Amino acid sequence: MLSILCALAVAYAGSSSQSSDPDYDYCPNQIQSPEKEEELKQKIKAFMEEHEIYFYLSWTANYDWDHLYPLHHVLGDNFKWVSGFASDVPNVDFATMPNKVFVKTHDAKNTRNTILLTHGIDEDQPWRGEESKAIDEVRYPLFFDTKYWKDTHGKKYHLIEEDNRFDKNKKTIMVVTTLNYHVTNPSLLCNSEISENESHSPEYDELRNLEIKFKKDLNDLAEHFNVILKTHPNCTIEFPDLLPKVIVDPEAHWMEIVEHIDLLIAESSGATFAMFTIINDREIPLLWACNNVNGIFEKVKEKYDIIDDDHAVIHHADQDLKTHVDEAFKEFEDTLRKQERVQKRKDHLKKMMGGTDFPHVNKEYAEYYTAVHIMKNLDIPKDGKAFEEMIQAYKDLTLCTKI
Repeated sequence: MLSILCALAVAYAGSSSQSSDPDYDYCPNQIQSPEKEEELKQKIKAFMEEHEIYFYLSWTANYDWDHLYPLHHVLGDNFKWVSGFASDVPNVDFATMPNKVFVKTHDAKNTRNTILLTHGIDEDQPWRGEESKAIDEVRYPLFFDTKYWKDTHGKKYHLIEEDNRFDKNKKTIMVVTTLNYHVTNPSLLCNSEISENESHSPEYDELRNLEIKFKKDLNDLAEHFNVILKTHPNCTIEFPDLLPKVIVDPEAHWMEIVEHIDLLIAESSGATFAMFTIINDREIPLLWACNNVNGIFEKVKEKYDIIDDDHAVIHHADQDLKTHVDEAFKEFEDTLRKQERVQKRKDHLKKMMGGTDFPHVNKEYAEYYTAVHIMKNLDIPKDGKAFEEMIQAYKDLTLCTKI
């Protein structure tokens, strides 16, 4: 049995980067017939059964499911959800199994057939004083542009427009947060999970005071704009009571909301970077909100390649939010400045995605690309009929010549 433990991180043992390889053809982002999709599923199933291949997803947070569940409909019963890490999987010893793939796990390393995926990309590690977990390692596209993901989420933005706080005559701003576990983390708004030891520090007191100010600034901003707040799933603060003028965590997913907004106020989160393709394509302004207590942002920026004032208007909570929002809108009235900002954001995103924007992948079926490409690169025999039929079915569905 070949088990593939999926648990979200970033690296692919034995694989080279797919960055700017001229051998990769561009393929169209077109939707094909349900019959071709079902044919590929059956061919994937046959190949997995022939080699007893199983994928395991270590689901450690709600957003793991949000980002990676499209793999489930591709892999069927050979895709297993588990809670926790590799050592928690019942009746499977990943420490001794010779062939396996795992995605985001920290207790099963340096094994054959090791492939790590990501539930998203972010800049968490530079803010912890580490090299980015994404740079030069991510090899697979995210799944938010897939047909399956969009079909299962539906269209719910109309619920926001029906909210009595929504004014169709105002511009709309979405605010997306991350979460602080330490006083040196980037969030301005979510400090509920900071450790007990750090919660008695002067830095924590300053962060909480700035958090209070930022909440007031958001309420004040809602006098001039429609303000929608999407919070980190692990943040336990009751924002609706604190931000009565702001539309907090509406049912519509942030990947749908971003299609309608005029400006994004973002903290460094996986959600933020997942939306980068959309805000870049739509060429809307970005306001980057981040912690700068004791000059932490300046220190991180000096040492690591993160989003900075080359990519967006930077906002710290001790500054005036409305002034920075107006500045972000104003600079995008200048066509050259707008193009410069957007190109810088595109370049940064491409670097975070391991140097590729996946021109050889039909984005509608990115989950199929990921599943087939993983199995194509496993250290197992691939000279049989089942493998050839799986590859051909993939090409027939996606209209892509490379995999």
